[in-house]
Amino acid sequence: MIINTYHLANMIIWKTGSIFDSNCKTLVNTVNCEGVMGKGLALQFKEKYKCTPMFKCYQHYCKYGKNGHNSDMLLYKGGSIVFWYFSKADDNEQWLTLMQPLNQIVDNNAPRHHVLHFATKEFWRNPSKIEWIEEGLYRFAEKDYNGKKFWQLGTKSYIEGMKTIAWPKLGCTNGGLDWESQVKPLMIRYLDPLPIECEIYE
Repeated sequence: MIINTYHLANMIIWKTGSIFDSNCKTLVNTVNCEGVMGKGLALQFKEKYKCTPMFKCYQHYCKYGKNGHNSDMLLYKGGSIVFWYFSKADDNEQWLTLMQPLNQIVDNNAPRHHVLHFATKEFWRNPSKIEWIEEGLYRFAEKDYNGKKFWQLGTKSYIEGMKTIAWPKLGCTNGGLDWESQVKPLMIRYLDPLPIECEIYE
């Protein structure tokens, strides 16, 4: 249950409660690059999507990232991000990356939320690093991928460009970073200027 909602910045809506209560189309899941979802928010995502291949897809991209295929298409270091959603084309989940166009039509029976995996650390035992948080936020908000940024993939894409996304406190719970002094200022810096609604769950 969402306990409280209040506005601080232009495009950020601050919330308390569970991120799974969000009405945003996309939810951000904090992960490592080792293929393990054993604690915290990542474990909650794993349980929520246990009847789908979401976890196996995540492991696939971690595995190939560690095999030397270091590109924007893989989770291979802190700050990497990949996007996952359901596709009507073959009635199976599709694992997408920032380099691929979102041009599939969504199945009406797909889950209400889609998932953006945000790597805050390389190994699950490691603490998160503030540099990785900033790199991932930069990639989401500002990095150019063949002329488009992630949140503006275009009207031809399945989501017609991103409109709403819900974020946790990146790297703060099991990652050990300080919310008020380290992470919160970075999230405001990169997310507030975007012309999309960003919920942040404190």
